[in-house]
Amino acid sequence: MMHAELIQQVLELPCFDALDCSAFPVTANDGTDNNPCFQVVDNDTQRIFFVKQHNASDLFKAKQYAEINRALRKLSPEIVFQNDNWQVQEFIEGVTLLNSTLDIAEKLDISAKLMADLHRASIVDLLEPLQLKKQFKRLIAELAIGAKPLSELVSRVATDFDIEVGFTDLVPIHGDVNFANILIDTDDKAWLLDLEFLSLAPREYDIAMCFAINQLGDSEQGRLIASYQADNNIELNQQRMKGYLPVCLLLNGLWFYQRSAKTPVFLQKARWQLSQFEALTGHPVLSSLDNC
Repeated sequence: MMHAELIQQVLELPCFDALDCSAFPVTANDGTDNNPCFQVVDNDTQRIFFVKQHNASDLFKAKQYAEINRALRKLSPEIVFQNDNWQVQEFIEGVTLLNSTLDIAEKLDISAKLMADLHRASIVDLLEPLQLKKQFKRLIAELAIGAKPLSELVSRVATDFDIEVGFTDLVPIHGDVNFANILIDTDDKAWLLDLEFLSLAPREYDIAMCFAINQLGDSEQGRLIASYQADNNIELNQQRMKGYLPVCLLLNGLWFYQRSAKTPVFLQKARWQLSQFEALTGHPVLSSLDNC
């Protein structure tokens, strides 16, 4: 769909219906056009909004956003409106942690603090458990994986780490604490962006995903763990984190691989994630995908 058609859809959203607004496309936080993003300006008040299109299955239930807003008002930009396809947030001027000049230790400390704050948030009753099996099943379908061994491997990984089975210590998780999803505003305050994957899971899953998506080495992982434990006054389950890391690598790798035809830069990201998965598990994935 062309930008002009999407802009028309954006301007027709109920939150803009009575306003005189202008909209224009912008680049997403990660520098890609995977999900169309727009900036909308109220021409009368100059108030600015950030609008992002989503797959309906990715978003937490739209009716919950007002309650989530109240709980996370100091952690994430206000959600002004949300339906099955669009999320509208207050626009905050700043630079992503990915593009900031902060050193890696500072980036890790900020990430740990934001995750710790989110994991303590009183929104457990508003969220559903992370559905890993559903995510992997969708990726298998989107990739049209015909190789039976690979399909069985992905299904087994998803089943072995099913969040809905056997866990009682679930917390609100972000699910994608990428440095590109953290904003440092003009007052040096850190904000957590892209909350569409909010769900419930063990805190160790969120941290393992942060390891994977930011391609953190052993020393950087150690720094993040130490910072998180100090801020949250809690001892993390190291074994659980080690178990979740290959799951996150496989999930990320398949996600990037599926989208690499449209966004070529994702192919390199996919290969890094999947090569790390192979190194940890001994299961070949890349060659199977390339031959599908």
